[in-house]
Amino acid sequence: MPSKMKKNKTDAPTLESALDKLQAITEEIEKNEINLEDAMKAFEEGIALIRDAQKILSESEQKVKTLIEANDGPEESTFPATESSE
Repeated sequence: MPSKMKKNKTDAPTLESALDKLQAITEEIEKNEINLEDAMKAFEEGIALIRDAQKILSESEQKVKTLIEANDGPEESTFPATESSE
């Protein structure tokens, strides 16, 4: 079972660590080799990791918006169309 993430500020999870742990939990549950109680604990930990990841993304988005606004708003940019090579 993956270990619990620490919640204090100095050991705040990164998006990458949250996603890595979530992937490990998903793989563990998908193996169907754990009992229901352990699967539920892993699921609960996964939900907490998702919330952590969403918080990290939201905070990052807010920082980007703040930086853009501090520089007099977004600059209009055009990007060349990319062709998919399917």
